[in-house]
Amino acid sequence: YSSERDGDEVGGPVALVLRSKLQELAKTSSAQRAAQRWQDLGNAKVLMPENTIPWGVTHFIGGAVMGQFPELCYSSLLQPFVDKTGMAVVCTPYQLSRDHQELADTAAADLAEAMELGQQRFGWAKDRMPRLAMGHSLGAKLQVLLCCQQPDPMLSGVALLAFNNFGVEDQVALLREFLKVVQGNSGLSGLGGDQLWETFLEPAIGRAAKLSGLQFTPGPDEVLDMVEESYKPDLRT
Repeated sequence: YSSERDGDEVGGPVALVLRSKLQELAKTSSAQRAAQRWQDLGNAKVLMPENTIPWGVTHFIGGAVMGQFPELCYSSLLQPFVDKTGMAVVCTPYQLSRDHQELADTAAADLAEAMELGQQRFGWAKDRMPRLAMGHSLGAKLQVLLCCQQPDPMLSGVALLAFNNFGVEDQVALLREFLKVVQGNSGLSGLGGDQLWETFLEPAIGRAAKLSGLQFTPGPDEVLDMVEESYKPDLRT
């Protein structure tokens, strides 16, 4: 997770509001049913395919704010994925921070810990299981940062959903569109994506973005330079 200073400076204004609202939604019966399939693995959360032993692992990093609550915000996307592919999904939640490189490094460490725990709990062959990297919005950026370093030797592909290399305010519109897709049919207390966004999320995120005046590191130009110099051309993306 992010450092205490960054958590207070960046995550606090958003997390304090969103955590209480999303926890209210998590108490609904439909949300609790969706969360039943999730298990904790250290700092990560794992979603296993039904009625089969996973042959591989997908590392998923969600978008800003939403990435803290994968079982609530991404179940509609990831449960069909694991059941159709037979892969397990390991999500590494995170709190907002201005240092995106630190977030990426922490996600990698949380994944490594989860693979160790998965080997102990489920008998995973962590050194032989194929892996995919998947990220949404800011999570896609974090996956790209990891791939620009030293990719996992077992990594066979990368899926980037709504790759986002912008600042906080520019992420708001992207978050809304994705929320409409993943939450529109979830039935959480009768709240569709639009109503959930307009009632709870957009006001909180918008206020935090305007008040913070954040600049993220690495910045957009630096990320593009890193991709040009270090992203492996043979990595399927």
